Amino acid sequence: MNIKTANQSQKKPKDIAADEVLSLSEQLSQAIKKLEYETRAQKPMQSLSAFPEVIYQARKLRKLSMADVADLAGISKNAYQSIEKGASSPKLETVISIAKVFGLKLWVE
Repeated sequence: MNIKTANQSQKKPKDIAADEVLSLSEQLSQAIKKLEYETRAQKPMQSLSAFPEVIYQARKLRKLSMADVADLAGISKNAYQSIEKGASSPKLETVISIAKVFGLKLWVE
């Protein structure tokens, strides 16, 4: 008759290399950042004055340069830079173009 102890019946965990742990840690960190961003993005902006911060955070999260976003939105880099810094008030058409780059939803009440 064979009797197994609790220790004998448990499977040993797979050995994980340090670089795999680091990679998994980085992936988890990115997933958390994405979730935090998506959670913030679901909260409505109360006014257009929040737009510069929203697009700054969205750009950084996606690791895009200002020139990249400007290109995708069809505006000049200087125009985008001015909008992101809050130094200018963009036309509605420009706001929509930038929002599309980041997949942001806009609505007017």
